[in-house]
Amino acid sequence: MRARWTTVGALLALAALIALPAMAEEAETDSADRALIHSYNPDAMQLLWATSSVDEDADDYCNVENGDSYTSEVDGEEVTVTLDEDALDEEEELAEACDFTATDVTGPQGQVNHGTVVSAFVHALKANGYTGIGCYVKLIAQTDYGKGDQQIRVGDDPPEATEEEADLDFTVDMTRCGKPDKAGPPDDKGKPDKAGPPEGKGKPSWAGPKDKSSGDHPGKGNGNGKGRP
Repeated sequence: MRARWTTVGALLALAALIALPAMAEEAETDSADRALIHSYNPDAMQLLWATSSVDEDADDYCNVENGDSYTSEVDGEEVTVTLDEDALDEEEELAEACDFTATDVTGPQGQVNHGTVVSAFVHALKANGYTGIGCYVKLIAQTDYGKGDQQIRVGDDPPEATEEEADLDFTVDMTRCGKPDKAGPPDDKGKPDKAGPPEGKGKPSWAGPKDKSSGDHPGKGNGNGKGRP
């Protein structure tokens, strides 16, 4: 009987361990309030990205589907993303809220690697007014953008950056992030500019300069309640 209960207990513990990660993932998805939509064009050496609300009724909801192929065209600072001809729903039009940015990921010496991709994304977020950027940067850091065959080393002949159309698969990652200019911590959560000592721990109001030559200085007593001469 004891062996049977031991087996049952072990099975219940194993089931709990399997269920916990799934529950955590479900909770994280349910609590997501923003989405990062991104893709990478190695030929143009550009990271294409946009942020969106997860609420379909919100004004800043971008209706790009995760894993679908879209045609992107970059002309200067203008980025146009449309459904690829092979997409399932050819009639769907992207919402105006799908405001994509094409970020050049080349390093100062023309190199391209995963580090330059992440670094360029950080600078682009800040330039576009984002302040709480860690949640977005983490998602791009977890990709393979700029790795393997996509690397360009210093001294290599880089491919000519093109602004022609490219068919790219886009990824939609859910996260908890803020909108531009609204992603920082609340004002009352920051550290005070000058944190003074806790109340009651500071120098008492009667304490004057520590001049031991003064007989009025409340220094150490000699046991009879009088200060030292």
